[in-house]
Amino acid sequence: MQIKKELMTWAMAAGRVLLGLALCLLAAPAHAIELGKAAYINGTATVARNTIGSFDTTSPTTLRFLYKQANGTAGQIGIEYAKIYGIEPSEETVHRLGLLPWIAVSLVAHPETRYLVTIRYADSDGTAQIGVFEVARRDQRVVVEIVNARSTQSCGARTYPCPATLERR
Repeated sequence: MQIKKELMTWAMAAGRVLLGLALCLLAAPAHAIELGKAAYINGTATVARNTIGSFDTTSPTTLRFLYKQANGTAGQIGIEYAKIYGIEPSEETVHRLGLLPWIAVSLVAHPETRYLVTIRYADSDGTAQIGVFEVARRDQRVVVEIVNARSTQSCGARTYPCPATLERR
């Protein structure tokens, strides 16, 4: 009787662990950026961090990040291609869990990778600006290639080459 009770307790505890693990796995992809979307992560613009929007590349002279402001009105960051002096694609592995849950989840799923594009440019006053955007993996190459094709500036900083190249590991 005692052994049966211990087995039932163990089975319930194992079920709770599996349920928690399943919930972690279901929640992980929710942070990924969708194809065609972008997120303003950080920079010098007066835009809230992690604001979701999209790049408008239809203009031959200006790259635009279109988004909705907190009050619901449309907002945009306009970056003239002629004033872009650096673009850097990068990847960042994101660990959103503590050590033990991360080990348990990583046995089943791969850690999330964020694909970032850092753009260095000058605004209309000539002031240096920077914007860091998260994009989908396939969109990262597209944004970099469009900027490289339309930007006429050469990069002065060796760490941020223009034209940018994407290195796959």
